[in-house]
Amino acid sequence: MTKTLKKTAAVGMTLILALGMTACGEGDENHNQNTQTGMEEELTSTSMILQGDYGEIVDPPLLKKIAMYNAGCINPLSNYDRDMDYIQPLHADSLRIDLSIGKQDGTGGQHLVTGTPDNLQYDFSQLDSIVDQINAQNVLPYMSWGYVPDPLQYEGMFTNLDENIPNWQQVWEEIYYNYAKHFKDAGVKIGYHEVYNEPDLEYLREWGIFDESFVGFLDLDDFKNGVFNDMYRYGTAGILRADPDATIGGPAFAMGEIVTWQGFLNMVANEQLPLDFYSFHSYLDGDTWPSEKNTVVGALAANRYFNKTALHINEYTWINNDNGLLDGMLSVMNYAEGGPRTLDAAMIALNDTDVTMVHWAQYMESTFNNEPYGLVNEQGIRKPAYWALAMLADMPVWRYAVKTNVADNGLNYVTSADEDKISFLVWNTSGEDKTFTYQIKDAPFDSGKLTMYRVDENHASYYDGTETDALSVSLEKQVSGMTETATGYRGEIPDNGIVYITIHRTDDAQDFVTESRNFANDVKTQYWFGDRYDYISGSYSFFDRHSWTVYMGMGNNAVAEQSTALTLEDLPDEFGVRLLTEGTLSDAPSARLGIRLDFRTESGEYAGSVFYHNGTFDEEAQQSWIDWNNAYAQQPQIVTFEGDTVRIDLNAVAPEGFDGRVMMSFYMTNTGANTRSQFTFVE
Repeated sequence: MTKTLKKTAAVGMTLILALGMTACGEGDENHNQNTQTGMEEELTSTSMILQGDYGEIVDPPLLKKIAMYNAGCINPLSNYDRDMDYIQPLHADSLRIDLSIGKQDGTGGQHLVTGTPDNLQYDFSQLDSIVDQINAQNVLPYMSWGYVPDPLQYEGMFTNLDENIPNWQQVWEEIYYNYAKHFKDAGVKIGYHEVYNEPDLEYLREWGIFDESFVGFLDLDDFKNGVFNDMYRYGTAGILRADPDATIGGPAFAMGEIVTWQGFLNMVANEQLPLDFYSFHSYLDGDTWPSEKNTVVGALAANRYFNKTALHINEYTWINNDNGLLDGMLSVMNYAEGGPRTLDAAMIALNDTDVTMVHWAQYMESTFNNEPYGLVNEQGIRKPAYWALAMLADMPVWRYAVKTNVADNGLNYVTSADEDKISFLVWNTSGEDKTFTYQIKDAPFDSGKLTMYRVDENHASYYDGTETDALSVSLEKQVSGMTETATGYRGEIPDNGIVYITIHRTDDAQDFVTESRNFANDVKTQYWFGDRYDYISGSYSFFDRHSWTVYMGMGNNAVAEQSTALTLEDLPDEFGVRLLTEGTLSDAPSARLGIRLDFRTESGEYAGSVFYHNGTFDEEAQQSWIDWNNAYAQQPQIVTFEGDTVRIDLNAVAPEGFDGRVMMSFYMTNTGANTRSQFTFVE
């Protein structure tokens, strides 16, 4: 790709300034007066050009499905007071916490449940403080309810259940009931309830990975003889008794390949137990990805009972002793190199549409064995890996093509855009410094303010010796001509460095601000995976509860089925949903794109329904609907809307006796390859 641009003396000076300011040394942070439209010089075929082509969509999008995880050994707990605000730029749906109940130093506390099996006592004060701080960030608490509480322990071990207690299953159910009831009665939202955490971990001892002295989170004999299945059976019964709307899952296996062991999935399906999400952990060692993930997907696909079971990898990272060391200060996770490697791992998860959500392991540093997993260390210092994920989270969702004139350029890159913002992220793991040109083509707006940020050994890398862990602006300038082709930046990116560029339509827009709205009470979110049974991959759907937007797409499939259902309360009487689409929508009789509302009445049944569509629907050809918890007992009223926004007046469309609860189901079915939709709630 070769582009010839006019030379001018003024732009020649701009080029010199830009190259000087973007070297790895000091001097670029305060350069903010460059108003030229581009590096107007002749770019030869040997120049490395990275062109963001905003006329060519690319799937999968950058869905905000990278959530956060904290181990149960964050001490002192005052670190939550100090560091929780840092979670905002990460755009996390939820923060998973291994509560470590029964451990002396666990987040839930050894004394959360005390007494005897016949006289249980509870003290939620320590846990309440943490949950309140998570909810204050509009992040969902994701509670991993493990391990064995004190009254049920064998010889005081939180890893071993006393099976000699004759009614331990009923006691277990009662404990889980009181867990859930405590928060339900207090009006505190728990986003996800998980039973248990790594009940299979002692298999690693049997396989020779850990030595004979290793003790896991559940005694291996208990796991083998079906105790864990009882833990799940009775634990979920207790949670549902306290909160019928709870989102429940598990089993948080340490190893995905044992998905069918001990008959867990068969038990869940045969007994019709809740499994809103199936969870396991991946530390990207050996062949963990994608073989383990594919094993899990295959097991879920084997039974249509799991069509509504999302897949969560809720401990996920690249760091281990083979590739980065787990030895405190020596680990590459602490240094600039950790940023690009974190992006490599994050993109694996984002590119895999089989996975609904991952939880990064981990957000805050644990105090166990000086492990360096945390994005934020024990002293509250943000690492380059933190900024890497913050940059990825800051990017608009819809992704576009990056074209280059050099086949093997040694750089990794991704770009995305919406109607008001363009973002371009490039990271260097080539082993040497590189120089590149970033071009903008067919942008959604013609001019705007460009801002550039750096993470490398000289920027935002405290362990490498930078003065601060904070991110700073390395370049600001105005760019125009982007609806055709413009050059936004040309300069250096050092080895193990990251360059992040944003272009805003308006000068007052800010980066790293997670939009957080409380449009209504989102009681529950569910996804439909009917195509999993047919081994169709590449299509996707996701509800971003920060922006109150449902994203859906077909990927490269002409025929695929996506649906997301939101159970909602406290909606405004009147509101709108804005629908934006990309690609050419199919007019096939089986195509469907729209929103269905089902209304619950005072009887507890759903007794009225309306479906809104913008023309992508054939009423005569389509009669069947995805069954969401038996809500769809009737055919809906069909309403066609014009324009990009459907206005909904609940008083006009809800049936008599409507109790305020609505199930809103978003459909995208058979609309054609490379088509996308975006439903956003608006006032």
